[in-house]
Amino acid sequence: LYGKKASLKEKLRFLIGFVPIMRDFFYVEGVSERVVEDPYVIGEVTKLKKGSNLLDFGCFSSQLPFQFASLGYKVFAVDYNNYGLTHPNLSFFKMNFLDNKFKSNFFDCIYAVSSLEHVGVGWYAQEKKGITDFKVVNEFKRVLKPGGKLIVTVPFGKYKVKKDEKTYDKIHLD
Repeated sequence: LYGKKASLKEKLRFLIGFVPIMRDFFYVEGVSERVVEDPYVIGEVTKLKKGSNLLDFGCFSSQLPFQFASLGYKVFAVDYNNYGLTHPNLSFFKMNFLDNKFKSNFFDCIYAVSSLEHVGVGWYAQEKKGITDFKVVNEFKRVLKPGGKLIVTVPFGKYKVKKDEKTYDKIHLD
């Protein structure tokens, strides 16, 4: 391994990394795509004026709503699951996003980090029949101000629908 004598344990770990089934069995994932997504979203949102209205779609496991509220943005967070953090600039809504009462053209920015891919695949027991990612995106368009910023991150690769999420390809993103 890179010019040094490796222990048996190091050699096995190296080999396991090349066999996906074994890798998935032996390794607990400690780092997720959020290490790329969150800094990107932070960089884009902080270009907006303080006090801008932000919508966080699918906030359950994210620190972003709290961080943006702490920076002076007005954050509206939506999820089926409870959100554990509070802040005076943060309003949380436990609901189906398509049932929202937000005014049209209200948000300066909407971000959906690793959440849109779970819509419409049956992952959430609370999800209504017929909800789709397309319907959610159309609702984003309704509540986003003209010229507003929409930031969406999803898995990208070979198109696939699993029981908990979709992986998108170029055709399905258009």
